[in-house]
Amino acid sequence: MNELETIIRNKILEKGSIPFRDFMELALYYPGLGYYERGDNPFGKTGDFYTAPGVHPVFGHTLARDFYAKWKELGCVSPFILVEFGAGQGTLAKDILNGIRLFAPDLFSVLEYRIFEKSSYLRGVQREVLADQPVTWCSASEHMGQFPGIILSNEVIDAAPVHLIVQDSEPQEVYVGEQNGQFVERLGPLSNERIHRYLREYVSPLTPGQRVEVNLHALEWLVEATEFLQNGYIVTIDYGDETEILYEGRLNGTLRGFRQHQLQTNVLASPGELDITCDVNFTALLKYGESLGMETAFFGTQGKFLTQAGIFEFLSNESAFDPFSEGVKRNMAIKHLIMPGGMGERFKVLVQRKYG
Repeated sequence: MNELETIIRNKILEKGSIPFRDFMELALYYPGLGYYERGDNPFGKTGDFYTAPGVHPVFGHTLARDFYAKWKELGCVSPFILVEFGAGQGTLAKDILNGIRLFAPDLFSVLEYRIFEKSSYLRGVQREVLADQPVTWCSASEHMGQFPGIILSNEVIDAAPVHLIVQDSEPQEVYVGEQNGQFVERLGPLSNERIHRYLREYVSPLTPGQRVEVNLHALEWLVEATEFLQNGYIVTIDYGDETEILYEGRLNGTLRGFRQHQLQTNVLASPGELDITCDVNFTALLKYGESLGMETAFFGTQGKFLTQAGIFEFLSNESAFDPFSEGVKRNMAIKHLIMPGGMGERFKVLVQRKYG
């Protein structure tokens, strides 16, 4: 039993079974011990999963092109604020900033890039990666104030703690208890009244025994984002889909764990040592955003978004006979980022517009 397991076990012994949502938050974000706080690199070949920024800088450069177009559409406001929530290792921020510096120096001169990062460990990594970049960090989101610009989240919502629901005659919530030294699931009444509304408005009718994740945090984040944004766009990139597709035939939902790129079916084992994630319910973000007064400017696959944003402008004419040349590597990365059957289809992009 690792140290975090002991802490969670003691909480259960003290308070009784806890909602799975609370277990997931402790497993991922407990200071110094949670998966994103422990000081190990979860990204890339040596970690547990890949992200689009890790494929090639062309991903960030294409976003830079798109953000430049959005800045011009907003009237070339100055200053122009770009806020990234959950910036990982800082790779995407670096690529976006380098892209803007190269392709849009007029925007770069008025740009303020801010990062809101929950993980203290990742903030430290980002400061090293972005040491020579004009970036500021916000330790508390309420300090950012209102601004015209863009709010970006790339693979952030999927890591938010979720309530886990099982359909019975009435919806039941999954709690985590302890038995014989092991964490076990127990069913109980819903811990939050807002879950009923979420299920009613954003989830298709469930079959008996079917599981579904309820991400109230995503809706709270959207409220927060709209309050910050005076005039501009919210860009959300993540794996997931609309609810009709997301849960069709998925009796066990989409919750899963990863360790060293291997799927882990028991997400209660070894908290803090594996990634816990689930697909994003984009129906919830779409509908809730509209209820907050936002307009859906784009929703579709990552491949379609990057294509419309001009990723083909970065294709190289270098000979394919040299697979190690920068141009060929970039061309291969573009294919990887946009092709159906992989990241290009699995990941979705939601662009929501708020008018000031």
